[in-house]
Amino acid sequence: APIDAIGFQAHMGGGLTPPYRLEAILDRFAELGLPIMITEYDVDVPDPVVQERYTRDFMTLVFSHPSVSGFTTWGFWQPNMWQPNSAMYDAQWNLLPVGRAFIGQVHDAWKTHERGTTDGRGVLAVRGFKGTYRVVVRTPAGVVEREFELGDGGGTIDLQVPTAD
Repeated sequence: APIDAIGFQAHMGGGLTPPYRLEAILDRFAELGLPIMITEYDVDVPDPVVQERYTRDFMTLVFSHPSVSGFTTWGFWQPNMWQPNSAMYDAQWNLLPVGRAFIGQVHDAWKTHERGTTDGRGVLAVRGFKGTYRVVVRTPAGVVEREFELGDGGGTIDLQVPTAD
């Protein structure tokens, strides 16, 4: 069967692999030209601050690596974790520091929410992450909404908006 991706189990613990070493590993496997997916991520160390910081740094590294196309955790709720110390939520559903790092990256740091006003030529330039966007343009003459995909190479969206005559 053909191989169409590379998966890395990422059960981290004990002597945590430093980010520069993780990057070298990703770079080495990226030479194969296949998408890389991080699977089964968890971090089991006794210090919750270290867990939080390591998770943030690990996720930043894999998010920014051009060959990484997926990230999966190995559970999130303490009663269902193979290593309960690595859970993102405790048994009472309280968010733990490692969960705070995960949510902070996925739902805050890596979301694009921009507002602005076009210049004299009707242009507004923003920077965004790869993904699906909904653009809403409001003018005195009406509203235009459109969805578009921002891919690896960036992009431009041209909208025709109503004008007040």
